[in-house]
Amino acid sequence: AGLKKALEDEAAARRFRVMGSGVREASFEDLPFEEQVRTMQSTDLLVAVHGAEITNVIFMRPRSALVEVMPFAYTADVFFLLAQKVEVYHTFVVADPDPTRVAECLKKWSDGDTAGPAKFMVEFERLRVQFDERQGEWKHTLSLNDRKGVVDYAKMVRPCLRAQMLSVDVMRVAQLGFGMLANSRQC
Repeated sequence: AGLKKALEDEAAARRFRVMGSGVREASFEDLPFEEQVRTMQSTDLLVAVHGAEITNVIFMRPRSALVEVMPFAYTADVFFLLAQKVEVYHTFVVADPDPTRVAECLKKWSDGDTAGPAKFMVEFERLRVQFDERQGEWKHTLSLNDRKGVVDYAKMVRPCLRAQMLSVDVMRVAQLGFGMLANSRQC
């Protein structure tokens, strides 16, 4: 379910599958625990949307790889740290900004406070402009310095940042993931 959301549509998923043999989509929602473990133990490269499902990275073999798709302006390093503990290579890709969904969510969560959400959206827009200027990079990342002013308020609006529709360049994600995997095999 999460991978479909990140890849946007079935056509994009097909393009991703072309990049490597044996690429498959899996959802653990209704999968028995033992099957989840077997699936992860046989996974060389996991591309997944940030969320609790990634906890299963602990069952991946050392020197396998994880590409985590993060919502724009959202920060969390829990799965990076978890992957590091089990010797799984980790990187993340930031999805395109979705200011409309963030603004709609902020209206619902603001309890009548208009100043906080307005200030947050100004900072969100500033980050979006910086993000757009960096489109040529393989990984679309924003450093913590880029996020000054948005981080503190972002802690309060994490659900709104997580509500963004996740859109990524599928071919770039595939190239990044398979490149990481190839590099891990050379070590």
